[in-house]
Amino acid sequence: MAWANLYPRVVQTAQNFVRGFLGSSASTLGTVVTVNSTGSPQAIFDSLAPSDLCPSFRDGNGGVEATKWSSTYLPPITARLNALVSGNLTFATSDVSIFPYLCGFESQITGQFSPWCSVFTAAELLQYEYAQDLRYYYGIGDGTDLSSKMMLPFLNSLLRLLGKGPGQMGQGKNGTFKVPDIVTAFLNDGQLTELVAATGVMGDQKPLNGSAIPAAEEWKYVASRFVSMRGTVAFERLSCSPVAEEEEEEQFACDPPRAPPSNSTEGGKETYVRILLNDAVYPVPTCQNGPGRSCALEEYTEIVGSKLGDAGDLRGRCNVSEAVRMTGNGTSGGGASFFTELGGSWLGSVVP
Repeated sequence: MAWANLYPRVVQTAQNFVRGFLGSSASTLGTVVTVNSTGSPQAIFDSLAPSDLCPSFRDGNGGVEATKWSSTYLPPITARLNALVSGNLTFATSDVSIFPYLCGFESQITGQFSPWCSVFTAAELLQYEYAQDLRYYYGIGDGTDLSSKMMLPFLNSLLRLLGKGPGQMGQGKNGTFKVPDIVTAFLNDGQLTELVAATGVMGDQKPLNGSAIPAAEEWKYVASRFVSMRGTVAFERLSCSPVAEEEEEEQFACDPPRAPPSNSTEGGKETYVRILLNDAVYPVPTCQNGPGRSCALEEYTEIVGSKLGDAGDLRGRCNVSEAVRMTGNGTSGGGASFFTELGGSWLGSVVP
């Protein structure tokens, strides 16, 4: 079982994943739960795309800093390319700003490095990459206010799920079902960026500016490292206990997932969570003392809960009408109730 935001390309991606994961048995053993983010007032902050039901949500598209950077890096590239063109054709900076997309998309589609990429120098592609960082950071990511809070209810709900551990049972429309030990959800790049902001792993990134590319050691927020084709955010649940300390650093012995614990500790073991962006570990800056720079699940849950509390009444901040606000759960919705409750009218299912 997998979950997908109800957009055709997202659902198709989830279907392909389940087919690959289950093989020839996918159509009989697997299912994709579709989550229609606008399918019901009760879906407010209880979907994979909460911003879809937030009237106050705006994608800043990089804002002032992105505009400043575009006015810096694009004119020299535009002038260089125009000098190579003969005849009655002149490129504008707005044309050149989207040319690198062709490099990335054609390379992805054909499975090999596109010749178009050689139109640009390595330095120019790096400048373009930074333009994308600014676009996401100040568009819908860590550099925004409301947008960066959109996925906090989802994350808070997900952590409650992790706290209960594997082996849980959920309630479907026709009875109970076993919640997969590996929970997979498929969403759009915007929500992926909002989720990264909610995790706090970029909390030690100094605010990006449109004047110059940061030094390497100060440039942590690189959008291509998580908002790529098949970009992933993974939450690993680790059950570990300290072992004899033979070195200065504390050592841990970690078990694979098994029966669900009743709380964050069991038999002397403690539960940790580790966050990965595209398979690379991104520790939470304020909590990374666990194995593999993980964070104790109970502590991380408190961190996220505190952030959610500080975010205030998200329904109110979204300017959701009072009548609609009264239909859901609290001021921040159910978050991700659909992982264990499939009876919502905004939920459906398709065969992989």
